[in-house]
Amino acid sequence: MRDAIGGANDLPAVATELFTALGIAQERIVWENQSRNTTENARYSFARVKPAPGETWVLVTSAFHMGRAMQSFEAAGWRDIAPYPVDYRSGDFLRGIGWNLPGNLGLLNIAIKEGVGRLAYGISGR
Repeated sequence: MRDAIGGANDLPAVATELFTALGIAQERIVWENQSRNTTENARYSFARVKPAPGETWVLVTSAFHMGRAMQSFEAAGWRDIAPYPVDYRSGDFLRGIGWNLPGNLGLLNIAIKEGVGRLAYGISGR
């Protein structure tokens, strides 16, 4: 059993250093670096590690992306996978009140990308 899988956009050397500092043996870390999107990451990771029935794996990704990621991993064959959302995009509620379009374009971009991604993945069965 392995403890970590990385995607194409990861920095394996830095992450491996972090994981080993946290006590995970380097030989238990597996990198998948061929994927171009979440669907491919799910498929390639599944093929690479071949999770055994009953093994529980943890999916770590940004909270805003977790829904689409879980759909992709389940569609790829992952059965016992636990979501672990990180990178929450939240802040002081009062700071966000008002019409600050330039200040909120980044968040709008993320929301639109995830919304379109969920729709496309849902339609295509990914």
